[in-house]
Amino acid sequence: MKKFWMIIGAIAAVGLIICSIGFFTGAKLSMYFDGKGWHLADGKPKFIQETYDTITELDINSGNGNVEIKTGDKYSVDITYYSGEPTVECENGVLTVKSYDFFMNFGFHFYTNKIIITLPENAELSKAKIDNNNGKTVVEKLNAKEASIENDNGYMELRNITSEKLSIVSRNGATKTYDITAESIDVKNHNGEVVFENIASETGKFELFNGAIKGSYITGNHSFKVHNGGVRIGLKNLNDYYITANTANGSTRIGGQKVNAYGNTDAKNKLELKTFNGNVRVTEE
Repeated sequence: MKKFWMIIGAIAAVGLIICSIGFFTGAKLSMYFDGKGWHLADGKPKFIQETYDTITELDINSGNGNVEIKTGDKYSVDITYYSGEPTVECENGVLTVKSYDFFMNFGFHFYTNKIIITLPENAELSKAKIDNNNGKTVVEKLNAKEASIENDNGYMELRNITSEKLSIVSRNGATKTYDITAESIDVKNHNGEVVFENIASETGKFELFNGAIKGSYITGNHSFKVHNGGVRIGLKNLNDYYITANTANGSTRIGGQKVNAYGNTDAKNKLELKTFNGNVRVTEE
């Protein structure tokens, strides 16, 4: 117990020193770690703006901040940052952006780094990898043969994605997807709801530990598994599907009926719905 209070005291002392430093340096609120050591952020935004003839591949790694992929009339990257200057390279069409800083805020101000990638409407990429540690991830439109989008802590809103192989991973935060066309889609979320609308994919797998899956209009062969939470899906025509639904603690209804299976096993579209704690609902909309 004595050791415990010694540790608490040491942490409090460090916090007091840091806050004092912040006060006497003009209330510089934040400290950041850039791999080389801790530094005070001065609170002034800094900018990186680059344009390119073409981009064929994306490799985005953001430590803290928002990441946005949007459409425009050129290939470009626009970054606003307050600490730990990101590295930006584009070689042979491969755009690499890395920002690994770790932020600590002590209540004076809050800063948000931003990475914005602009792609033309008709841009087609061979590969897109987006890894955001802390912050919001928004995709307006993306066409990539292979796409991987990960977010450790933050909200994701993904729209108009075309891909042969699409992987979406979130650990803490809601994941919302709209208008997805893919040969295969793999969605994993540990904590937070998963919402989708208009997914056309040959195969798919949706896995969620804590939260609900809510969606409408999906075609192909897909499995949905939830540990704590329900599954609710709306479809245009139930007769175009073969659906199985199971729950350990809850109830299942397909088309208003208390059944665990519905439709013809030869149907083109097949949905497998499972939850441990929660209800399963499939309706015709």
